[in-house]
Amino acid sequence: MASLFKRKGAGNWIIQYFDEGGRRREQSSRTTDRRAAQRITNGLVADVALRTSGVVDRRDADIASHGQLPLVGHVADYLDHLAGRELSESTQAERRRILSWFDESIGHGSLRNLSGDAVEGALRSLRDEGRAARTVNLRLEVVNAFLNWCVRTDRLHSNPAKRIRKLDERRDRRRIRRPMSADEVERLLRATDPLGRRLWYL
Repeated sequence: MASLFKRKGAGNWIIQYFDEGGRRREQSSRTTDRRAAQRITNGLVADVALRTSGVVDRRDADIASHGQLPLVGHVADYLDHLAGRELSESTQAERRRILSWFDESIGHGSLRNLSGDAVEGALRSLRDEGRAARTVNLRLEVVNAFLNWCVRTDRLHSNPAKRIRKLDERRDRRRIRRPMSADEVERLLRATDPLGRRLWYL
């Protein structure tokens, strides 16, 4: 049994079906055309039937199938997943931007060809551009979250980036905070007094 729907009545058709273990699953059809989405749904239902009968191993078949698809398609599914978790718009936009950078950095490849070396190369390019360790670490966090989701949804056997270590941000501080001098405090209060914010700063 499977069904098709759209979130908030827009975007790609979402396929909802039950796997051979009776678990409810969801995935994007990556198309706005209902007939095309229905064909994809029929294929999923047929695959479930094969796995239920023991003809093929479900996880291996899913990983092999997903591995052939462009990374950008899996990113779209992941972003659909995040939208369902009601994360803030700014968080979703940030992850969309970082994963778009990641897809471009690895040459718009597929999950099948993704390796730890490719992830490290993408992060190394940031350092070569002079980016801060904190920026690199944030991107590694987002990529790791995406790849861990790929493992949970049977798109990857394992996360190729899980052994990549974060950079030491303490050794790469770009902004060193310091106390304000008495003169600076006086000038700040003088400037904010006409705005009615003197007490706020005090």
